[in-house]
Amino acid sequence: MYDWMVAQQTPLLRLLRRLHDLRVVPFVGAGVPMQVGLPGWPALVNALAAQVQARRSASPRQRLPADPLLAVEHLRLALGDSYLPSLQRQFELTPRHKAEIQTNALMKALAQLECAHWVTTNYDLVLEEVLRTTSQGVDSYSCWADEVAINCFLMGQPRRRKRRAVIHLHGLLSQPEDVVLSESEYQERYWRAAGGRVRLATLLSTWSALFVGTSLADEDMKSVLREVRCRFRSRHAPHFWLRAAPVDDTDRLHWREKFGVEIIAYPPDDGHAALAPLVEWLAQATPKDAAEGFQHILRERELGSGREGVDDPNKNRFGGSAQANGWILDASVRRDPEEAGWYSVRLRVHGTGVARVTLHLHPTFPEPVVSLGDIHGHAATRLQAWGAFTVGAVIWPADGRPEVRLELDLAEVRGAPKAFRER
Repeated sequence: MYDWMVAQQTPLLRLLRRLHDLRVVPFVGAGVPMQVGLPGWPALVNALAAQVQARRSASPRQRLPADPLLAVEHLRLALGDSYLPSLQRQFELTPRHKAEIQTNALMKALAQLECAHWVTTNYDLVLEEVLRTTSQGVDSYSCWADEVAINCFLMGQPRRRKRRAVIHLHGLLSQPEDVVLSESEYQERYWRAAGGRVRLATLLSTWSALFVGTSLADEDMKSVLREVRCRFRSRHAPHFWLRAAPVDDTDRLHWREKFGVEIIAYPPDDGHAALAPLVEWLAQATPKDAAEGFQHILRERELGSGREGVDDPNKNRFGGSAQANGWILDASVRRDPEEAGWYSVRLRVHGTGVARVTLHLHPTFPEPVVSLGDIHGHAATRLQAWGAFTVGAVIWPADGRPEVRLELDLAEVRGAPKAFRER
């Protein structure tokens, strides 16, 4: 566990719980095979453009569209029959690539994730090579061609098994008729033929996706994520994206609310060195041990700063009472029906008159200070929590009276489950 993970405790614990319940499907992008030397989008476009230019040595270099899908469309037409063989050469796994797969830290970490179902937008077999190291076998599916197998994939019950299944959303180069790389091929897959889009939406509405090694810049993938978010809106973002920092609060809110994707940021560097230990931690940690580990780090930080009350830093900071000057802070707690091991907390502030209200949560929440704005007598909000803590409320009456400070220890809420109160 690393210090930079503590501020992201809530999404990390939710992801760990989903992994533990076998409800996660990793979505692996081009950033993973790039770790062993295969090309990403810019390198691929440059390689294909160089081949076109070699054919036209006496002509000026062709100016390509900035959009990579349109650029590949132009190059596909220019290369003609040599287009697919050129792609196959670019993504062929050589002995050097296979040796790198065996020693690469990210590949080893991915192989430890106990997920039976995997999805990738890549055309190569790097993921299969990775998973064979910890599997009794790997089944590869090119796009959605094998309907019986794909339906079993989509509707199968989560279970621990040694055999893995990998769907290549955009095809395998060994089956060139399924490859989706250019603009016209994307249009056919996502818009003209409904089957692929419907199946992807089904997958994203029944499983939690864990995006690894992707920039999520694919507009067609984002359109499906947004459709699923709108049709099956839940209180919590169901998907997760491991992404290099920096990530600001505005960006997190954009992806969470618009696409249902929770960003988990790791420290940036040129080689994405922090990604491998993060994936390894996700593969090895349990929700219980992780929660205790986060609390230990927070305790060490608070002790080092000379402050007490590390486990509950709001305790006795907001007046010690849940009722004052005609205002009351109360709560109800129940098991979260959508997330096993988590709890749904409803916080309510009520009193007389108009006032501006701010709630103060535990500092491990992504947004520890929540503004309820100007309220007329009462207001309520819901949040998801792992265990009990003290909530603080600051109320500024509109009539100019002094501010009111309230606090409520959720461990003392009547009817709260015992496991929640004791955490």
